[in-house]
Amino acid sequence: MTVKSTSLALIDIEAEEKSRRLVSAETVAKVDEVLGVVPKVPVVALQGNLRTSVEAALGSDASLTALELAALRRAAGTLPSAAPADSFVWDAVKLPGDVDSLVRAVIIYHRFNVQAVAVSERIGANDAFRRFVRQFSGGDQTELRDALDSERRHVDRISSFMEFVGAFVERASTVFEGDEWTIGSVLVLTAAVGGFVHSRETLSAGWSLPHAPTEECLHAVEALRIELAYAAREVRESHGVNLLGYSLSALSGIRRSLFDGGADFRMAISSFGIEEDDGERLVALARNVRIFLETCDRLETTLVESGYGEGDMPAVMSHVLLRKYLMEASEATEVPWESVQRVLRPRAMVSSSEFTDLLASLEADTFSAKLDNISRDRGQSITNVVLAAEHYVYSRLYWIDAGERVLSCDPGIRIVDLRSILEMEPEIHGNTEILSRAGAMDRHDVGVLEQHLEWMIGVYGMPVSNAAIERIIGSKGAALDGLLTEP
Repeated sequence: MTVKSTSLALIDIEAEEKSRRLVSAETVAKVDEVLGVVPKVPVVALQGNLRTSVEAALGSDASLTALELAALRRAAGTLPSAAPADSFVWDAVKLPGDVDSLVRAVIIYHRFNVQAVAVSERIGANDAFRRFVRQFSGGDQTELRDALDSERRHVDRISSFMEFVGAFVERASTVFEGDEWTIGSVLVLTAAVGGFVHSRETLSAGWSLPHAPTEECLHAVEALRIELAYAAREVRESHGVNLLGYSLSALSGIRRSLFDGGADFRMAISSFGIEEDDGERLVALARNVRIFLETCDRLETTLVESGYGEGDMPAVMSHVLLRKYLMEASEATEVPWESVQRVLRPRAMVSSSEFTDLLASLEADTFSAKLDNISRDRGQSITNVVLAAEHYVYSRLYWIDAGERVLSCDPGIRIVDLRSILEMEPEIHGNTEILSRAGAMDRHDVGVLEQHLEWMIGVYGMPVSNAAIERIIGSKGAALDGLLTEP
């Protein structure tokens, strides 16, 4: 037993230093081993990106053993790459329970025939294409490519028809006043092409008037021109001279001999190559020439009363010719003239190029026969016809586009194959609805979701707390970067 001394005399304050006596490292290790103590490393002791990642996952006040750190890094190293931060998959999985249902949906998705799923995806919401496949009557073994080619040719014909009609009406509107073209008015105009071609030389020059002639004016001028033509024919048949080939100025000498005096009729007509010695024939000739000139005067009066001058006669006659040809065409097509008269009223001013362009369109007519069969309602607006054609074209192009998408994944698919896929679609869609709600809209999206689910399963299995899991997922995988990059 050691006796405690309180005597200061026993303390040698000047004693020499000796080496320290410490517990050995082996003893310390043996104590830790006996007691099961594993040293922990505080996060602040870590360096660089490793520290950043551990802090992001576990918190800045956390500490972990070397074994825990190694396990955490191994777990992070086994994970697939995290999805991009802006990917839809981060909203697909909210809770651990969401993983299992989505995994089952992905597995079932892959059990379907890959091609069937791909075709169904290409069809999408295009029910018009599904109707086409179900109603196709060209044979089950027909390849979709052939069926689409046939439909596309038909659409092209309708498109061409639509373009021709639109372009024709546009050109016709430069010559005629109509702004609401109908099937009947177009049919009458196209039927008049023969007359327009016959009078090409006269009409192609165009015309310019201060205002468009009224129906009354045109009717009066037409009637007088018929009388004039009759009188000229009498002179031509009796003496071989066509008075219509001469202007009124050229006929002034004859006029003076018959009306004003001071000139001899026999001498006046000799200038036109007429030598007549027979008195009776000369009198008959004078009568017919007089009638011709009086009719010319009545024509001039009619023009003046209608607001025109003598120089406007050729332009007014162009209107008369057009009206006459169109009325004949109206009768030929059995379209009442009254129903198209307003639309087919020529404009007061039409250039040579405008009429020439219209005549070229009339001669190249490839659409009137089809237009004739589109509707028996001759009053149907051309605007409605074009709208109907556009609807037809675009509605077919809509499902033809779906067919093209199908061909892009299966160029040789047949109608019978498509019908089989359509029968499977309800089952396919039932499962893909789950995937769609998660944001996976096609096979690529399913692949992205599948990789994310693999990542999520790996994260949920990591050797960290639930709070750490939430931090890792909340960072969209960024919290693990340092675990993977630091040595």
